[in-house]
Amino acid sequence: NDAPVVLLHASYPYTREASYLASVYDNVYLDCGLVQLCASKSGIKQAYKSLLELAPMSKIMFSTDASQIPELFFIGVKRGIENLADVLDDLIQDGDLTLEEAKSIGSKILNENAKLLYSL
Repeated sequence: NDAPVVLLHASYPYTREASYLASVYDNVYLDCGLVQLCASKSGIKQAYKSLLELAPMSKIMFSTDASQIPELFFIGVKRGIENLADVLDDLIQDGDLTLEEAKSIGSKILNENAKLLYSL
């Protein structure tokens, strides 16, 4: 019952449903890989919006889902960070977050949450 369950690939195309599961189950976490490399800019942003809408910010983790080809890691990181920044900026513009809250959420998603979950 206490074992962490990480839903991979943003559970795409069921991202919103995965976000809900993370909000109601203490041991469910989300990894936002796959969409970085396989979805359009609009698709990546929509996945982030769905994740951020319901899931606790402490349960969302960044990954590129890249393998084998080094350039894919670079592309995944670049696209992921740019699109996360765009979505967080939209939330600031909409008045849902302050700049400091957005910075904190970005840091958690890109770094801190995985360190905590995996005891790194």
